[in-house]
Amino acid sequence: MYTKPYDLKNKTVKNYLTKIGEITVLMGFLESWVDFWILELIEASGNASEKQTIGKKITSGIMLYKQKLDLLLTLVQSKTPEKIIEFNKLYEKLKFLGVDRNSYIHSQWFIMYGNKKEHIKRDTHKLDLRHGLNRKDGSIKFAKSFSNEKLSDITRFINSIGKTHNDLTKFFINI
Repeated sequence: MYTKPYDLKNKTVKNYLTKIGEITVLMGFLESWVDFWILELIEASGNASEKQTIGKKITSGIMLYKQKLDLLLTLVQSKTPEKIIEFNKLYEKLKFLGVDRNSYIHSQWFIMYGNKKEHIKRDTHKLDLRHGLNRKDGSIKFAKSFSNEKLSDITRFINSIGKTHNDLTKFFINI
């Protein structure tokens, strides 16, 4: 038996799910752009197909997003040490985007959830247990895990993905 977790006829639900989907697609595109610049800095030789094969062997399936960023940072340090301070700012933005991407995509969403009887305001809530996890004893503090999410905040995050993609492109075009 299948039960629907969300009312897909509800416009608000559809808007939130669409935004979460946008994050998934745009971050996938940004990550492929990181892969591309890794390949460019490695300076693989051969035709385009051979270069892509080399790049995929280096980055696909074996490296997490953060590991790719670390490799890109190392390559920038070795190829253009004079630009490392400028790139470090971009590197921090890229790391932040990865953390937030995971929070948006891997959280449990309660879209337009509310309960008057329990005095829970009708709002959209996100539950990310990793935010409330105490690493020392393994306990979870739900207050830290739970947040109200506005569609406008998610839209701002999506816009920051696009801006960072542009900043990454500008950085590498100028080296």
